[in-house]
Amino acid sequence: MASGLRGALAALAGAAALAGAPGCLRDRGRSPHAPEAELVVSANTVLPGTRVDADGTGSTDADGPPAAYCFSFGEPGSPIVINTTGTAAYTYQNPGTYDLRMVVFDNACAWMLLTLDDECGVTNEPDLRRAHVTCTRALAAVESIEVLAPPESGTDGGPDGSLDAGPTLCFPDALEPNDTRETATPSSSGFIDGLTICDMDVDYFSYQLGMGDLFRATINSDPTLGDLDAILIDPDGMFVAIASSSESSDLLEHDVLTSGVYALEVFGFGGQRGAYDLDVSIF
Repeated sequence: MASGLRGALAALAGAAALAGAPGCLRDRGRSPHAPEAELVVSANTVLPGTRVDADGTGSTDADGPPAAYCFSFGEPGSPIVINTTGTAAYTYQNPGTYDLRMVVFDNACAWMLLTLDDECGVTNEPDLRRAHVTCTRALAAVESIEVLAPPESGTDGGPDGSLDAGPTLCFPDALEPNDTRETATPSSSGFIDGLTICDMDVDYFSYQLGMGDLFRATINSDPTLGDLDAILIDPDGMFVAIASSSESSDLLEHDVLTSGVYALEVFGFGGQRGAYDLDVSIF
């Protein structure tokens, strides 16, 4: 009888463990209330130097909005991104095939306590269990990203070689990745050369400006290789100045009325690309 009771208790313990003890991170297979992950990417086949946008905002959670999203881009050395917005971007640099992976955590998750590996896997589950932290995750959504080797000659604005969007070869510059305001390159007055805008690329530079400053930025490029433009964004996210022309030198000026961190965005008109230098003065 005693052995039978012990067996029944062991079976109950096993069932409880399978259901997930309080404080465990459970995937969808162990919880009917786990979020559903939906991932959309801007492109599955790209050239080196191309930014890929990942959008997980279509993900849902039966209990309320998801708490957090984790993005892993798959290329060795690439960062993981965890945020509450559900979007992220990365510029792939080397030919190959990579898994762009997104994991969604439910609305009850204290995601700030998570420790994640380079595939958005949680590595501190025992600590969370001891702290009675409950967190349910969706099964990962994965998109395959193929980065093609750049062609040796010809025009190659796209993988099929059908569009001439600038120089045949285009490689990310040394300041990448600076494709978002959050990853903008901290900058000040001075001259920076050897910069590039590749396919659908955007470069951001951040500046701490004070009320009464005059901000002046000159973008020098070869318009025959690509039409590059720039805009200045104030601390509230409003566009306050623009430099747009087909000349070799574009000038942007702004009299600063509000102190704070401003972002200079440099991009190719209509997705064009090219090399450029940046000359900034703050008076």
